[in-house]
Amino acid sequence: MTPPPVYRCCQPGLLFDAVDRDAVIFLDLAQVFHQETIARFDDIVRASAAGAFADMGYEAHSLKGTVGAVGATGLVQLLRDIETAGLEQRRPCTAEQLAQLQQQLQAARDDMAAFVATLQQPD
Repeated sequence: MTPPPVYRCCQPGLLFDAVDRDAVIFLDLAQVFHQETIARFDDIVRASAAGAFADMGYEAHSLKGTVGAVGATGLVQLLRDIETAGLEQRRPCTAEQLAQLQQQLQAARDDMAAFVATLQQPD
């Protein structure tokens, strides 16, 4: 038997529990999670570079909800900072924030993929 994976950034089991451990629904949501974390990151980068700070803040807010559902507290805080920068301070993300965001989102996707792999293992 393989040991359960160690999650670095989030807790995909929270989402699994939220859908009453329905693997079919969870697998669909895991795919949406993957797509949305990529698309929202790209939108944040684009909006920040274009000086569209309100859009950057709204995208960060949207992504914050997505990653919050899987208990990614570090990501939630980083996104809160980006949201505040865009909506309240009207300034772009820093290069460091974008690098951290990219790294943490990849870690969250890796965590989700590891959890999905455990569901797809034969009994």
